[in-house]
Amino acid sequence: MGYSGRAVVVVSCVTKDTPYRPHPHNLVGKEGCSRGVCTIKMSTDTISFSNLGIQCVKKKDIEEALRTREEIRVDPFRSKLNMGVNYFLQAKQILIFTHVIKILVQIIYTVRN
Repeated sequence: MGYSGRAVVVVSCVTKDTPYRPHPHNLVGKEGCSRGVCTIKMSTDTISFSNLGIQCVKKKDIEEALRTREEIRVDPFRSKLNMGVNYFLQAKQILIFTHVIKILVQIIYTVRN
């Protein structure tokens, strides 16, 4: 409310339960979607994602999908920091419901002084 300036919207999948963690499923769409995450620079007050869909990841590819999220630094709730160095070992042991996700929308902006 009342903000005027540049902003970036990042949309990704997270697990359904707290503590929220990156979900291995990928978002796919016509514009702004890459490596399972959608990103759009805002130039107006409203944005839309054309034909946004969810691409399911097979169980054998879950670790690779989570590593991709790490590489592109998409961990909105900093779950890796909370889990320590054994993140991927623990991620395998955590029950990830592959048929249920939440869509997380982040708006990143800079406030100028």
